Amino acid sequence: MKDLGLRIRAARKLHGYSTEKLGQVSGVSVATISRAETGIHVPNLISAFCIAETLHVSLDWLTGRAPAIRDTEIKAEEMLKNGEIKFKATASIGH
Repeated sequence: MKDLGLRIRAARKLHGYSTEKLGQVSGVSVATISRAETGIHVPNLISAFCIAETLHVSLDWLTGRAPAIRDTEIKAEEMLKNGEIKFKATASIGH
Protein backbone atom coordinates (compact mmCIF):
# COMPACT_ATOMS: atom_id res chain seq x y z
CA MET A 1 0.00 0.00 0.00
CA LYS A 2 2.57 2.50 -1.15
CA ASP A 3 -0.14 5.12 -1.81
CA LEU A 4 -1.25 4.97 1.83
CA GLY A 5 2.23 5.97 2.97
CA LEU A 6 2.50 8.73 0.41
CA ARG A 7 -0.89 10.11 1.40
CA ILE A 8 0.01 10.05 5.09
CA ARG A 9 3.30 11.83 4.36
CA ALA A 10 1.66 14.48 2.15
CA ALA A 11 -1.11 15.27 4.65
CA ARG A 12 1.39 15.26 7.52
CA LYS A 13 3.64 17.74 5.72
CA LEU A 14 0.67 19.98 4.94
CA HIS A 15 0.06 20.26 8.67
CA GLY A 16 3.75 20.93 9.31
CA TYR A 17 4.03 17.83 11.50
CA SER A 18 7.13 15.72 11.93
CA THR A 19 6.50 12.01 12.40
CA GLU A 20 7.14 12.59 16.10
CA LYS A 21 4.55 15.37 16.33
CA LEU A 22 1.97 13.33 14.39
CA GLY A 23 2.58 10.45 16.78
CA GLN A 24 2.15 12.72 19.77
CA VAL A 25 -1.07 14.31 18.54
CA SER A 26 -2.65 11.13 17.13
CA GLY A 27 -1.55 8.70 19.82
CA VAL A 28 -0.01 6.42 17.18
CA SER A 29 3.58 5.31 17.66
CA VAL A 30 6.26 7.01 15.59
CA ALA A 31 7.41 3.54 14.47
CA THR A 32 3.95 2.75 13.09
CA ILE A 33 3.80 6.06 11.24
CA SER A 34 7.32 5.70 9.83
CA ARG A 35 6.74 2.12 8.74
CA ALA A 36 3.43 3.10 7.10
CA GLU A 37 5.05 6.01 5.24
CA THR A 38 7.83 3.81 3.90
CA GLY A 39 5.48 1.00 2.91
CA ILE A 40 6.94 -1.52 5.34
CA HIS A 41 3.74 -1.94 7.32
CA VAL A 42 0.04 -1.18 6.97
CA PRO A 43 -1.29 0.28 10.22
CA ASN A 44 -4.21 -1.40 11.92
CA LEU A 45 -7.66 0.12 11.56
CA ILE A 46 -7.57 2.05 14.82
CA SER A 47 -4.15 3.56 14.07
CA ALA A 48 -5.19 4.47 10.51
CA PHE A 49 -8.38 6.07 11.84
CA CYS A 50 -6.44 8.11 14.43
CA ILE A 51 -3.99 9.29 11.76
CA ALA A 52 -6.83 10.24 9.40
CA GLU A 53 -8.72 12.13 12.10
CA THR A 54 -5.62 14.02 13.21
CA LEU A 55 -4.76 15.00 9.63
CA HIS A 56 -8.37 15.96 8.79
CA VAL A 57 -8.71 13.46 5.95
CA SER A 58 -11.14 10.61 5.46
CA LEU A 59 -10.05 7.05 5.98
CA ASP A 60 -11.46 6.27 2.53
CA TRP A 61 -9.22 8.90 0.92
CA LEU A 62 -6.22 7.79 2.96
CA THR A 63 -6.60 4.24 1.66
CA GLY A 64 -7.34 5.34 -1.90
CA ARG A 65 -10.98 4.23 -1.89
CA ALA A 66 -12.47 7.71 -2.43
CA PRO A 67 -11.52 10.85 -4.33
CA ALA A 68 -10.22 13.93 -2.58
CA ILE A 69 -13.07 16.03 -1.22
CA ARG A 70 -11.73 17.81 1.85
CA ASP A 71 -9.36 20.75 1.48
CA THR A 72 -6.44 18.85 3.02
CA GLU A 73 -7.02 15.89 0.70
CA ILE A 74 -7.09 18.11 -2.38
CA LYS A 75 -3.90 19.95 -1.39
CA ALA A 76 -2.16 16.67 -0.52
CA GLU A 77 -3.05 15.20 -3.91
CA GLU A 78 -1.66 18.31 -5.61
CA MET A 79 1.61 17.78 -3.73
CA LEU A 80 1.69 14.16 -4.88
CA LYS A 81 0.94 15.07 -8.51
CA ASN A 82 3.59 17.80 -8.51
CA GLY A 83 6.20 15.33 -7.26
CA GLU A 84 6.70 17.19 -3.99
CA ILE A 85 6.21 13.94 -2.04
CA LYS A 86 8.10 10.87 -3.13
CA PHE A 87 8.20 7.30 -1.90
CA LYS A 88 11.31 6.71 0.17
CA ALA A 89 13.02 3.42 -0.51
CA THR A 90 13.72 1.49 2.64
CA ALA A 91 17.15 0.20 3.47
CA SER A 92 17.64 -3.54 3.25
CA ILE A 93 18.15 -5.15 6.62
CA GLY A 94 21.44 -6.98 6.93
CA HIS A 95 23.05 -5.46 3.83
